[in-house]
Amino acid sequence: MIHKEKEEKNFNKASLVEVSFEGAWFTATVLEVIGI
Repeated sequence: MIHKEKEEKNFNKASLVEVSFEGAWFTATVLEVIGI
């Protein structure tokens, strides 16, 4: 990750988006493994 003073302000929003995306990907992967 690149750390810049200007990006620190948007870090929280970016993190939330990343967590949401990873959570959705994880859920989709689990559902595929289960066979739903």
